[in-house]
Amino acid sequence: MKNGALGFALLLIAATAAVPCDIVPWPHRHDIQPINLVSQRMTVRIQDQAAQVTIDATFHNPNRAQIEGMYFTNVPAGAQITDLTMIVNGKEMKAELLDSQKAREIYNKIVQARR
Repeated sequence: MKNGALGFALLLIAATAAVPCDIVPWPHRHDIQPINLVSQRMTVRIQDQAAQVTIDATFHNPNRAQIEGMYFTNVPAGAQITDLTMIVNGKEMKAELLDSQKAREIYNKIVQARR
């Protein structure tokens, strides 16, 4: 285990742990409560001076309806997100990382279809 990778892993954990992890409802509405963080577990694996951090977080939606929200977390300089998977009611939903323009087009189509 190299000191640089361990330091990076500790920095990543500290940066992520310091961030409030509630999901912010979108669009902002006063009649919607935030989705609350119930539990969070972080696993760090260090290999070849690189740290892989996995965050398992469980949230609770106190609202009666399905709502849309945004999840924010800090990512230190030089780090990157390589995978995002959600499990909703036991069903795995794997995200595809896209450039912002393509993601916005897909999002807008989903919003249009729901209206």
